Amino acid sequence: MIIFIKGLPGSGKTVISDKISYHLKWNVIHVDQLKSKFTKQNPTADFLKEVLPFSYKQTNEELLKFKDDNMIVEEIFRNPSFVQGVLDFCKEYKIEYHWFLLKRDTNTLI
Repeated sequence: MIIFIKGLPGSGKTVISDKISYHLKWNVIHVDQLKSKFTKQNPTADFLKEVLPFSYKQTNEELLKFKDDNMIVEEIFRNPSFVQGVLDFCKEYKIEYHWFLLKRDTNTLI
């Protein structure tokens, strides 16, 4: 099973993902951490053309590597082709998945 947690920055995605992962002993893919790592190594990289494709490729590789395990993926998910690719992946490997959207009102967003 894969649990996808999406939401705006500051909505609590990482905190919730880490808590679920800790209690269920599941792997977590923090897509924002993949972006940050790539950006630190490539400070002049174009976000849309290089950073996003890299992080989504890494995410897909992790999903494939752990396709038989339960996973949590947390990300903003603003890329429709990535979302469709993940849905196709789950269908191909007959993986149950659930999407959760975390929301906070604008007064409490970090």
